[in-house]
Amino acid sequence: MTLASPEIIYVSVVIDTDYVKDHYSPNSDKNNPKGIAHNSQYMIVDYQHVYANQATADLHIKANPGDTVRFYGTCIQANSSDAVLLYGMPKFGGDNVFGPFRYSPFTLDNAVMPDSNQPDGLPPLTTKLTFPVFTADVLGSGTENFKVWFALYQQNGSSQELYGYYQWDPTITSGGAGLRLAVR
Repeated sequence: MTLASPEIIYVSVVIDTDYVKDHYSPNSDKNNPKGIAHNSQYMIVDYQHVYANQATADLHIKANPGDTVRFYGTCIQANSSDAVLLYGMPKFGGDNVFGPFRYSPFTLDNAVMPDSNQPDGLPPLTTKLTFPVFTADVLGSGTENFKVWFALYQQNGSSQELYGYYQWDPTITSGGAGLRLAVR
């Protein structure tokens, strides 16, 4: 029997910041993020790791022990007006499906950016960019409860200022082929 090689699974967390601002008041307490309903989050993963519910707050993904899961946060406008920064993913119950989530940014020395001096942006320029990411290793099967904490910054002219700290509570459940990560 051949075991699959460990994989890195990328999960994009996209927040509808307009919805959050329209339905939740500002919250400046980083240590007590305000809980929000599951209707302003869209979690996206590549087709090979989709189990069910792509682009919802209830995404289910396939993963196996030994894999690594990386969560990225952004807003619908790609953080170009409002911005979303993930800042914590604490466990609060259940089995040990994941090792601890840790902030582990990585840098590309020659990331591409459109050239603003070209009508179509091409050829691109390269620049050094650091990408914020929360990473955890998949340890096993079962059900794990954790929270996704994010800071929302709203656009104010040409800057972004803190609007508040928020959270929701994904659940990770094993099942089927590999693990099924259920965000409920």
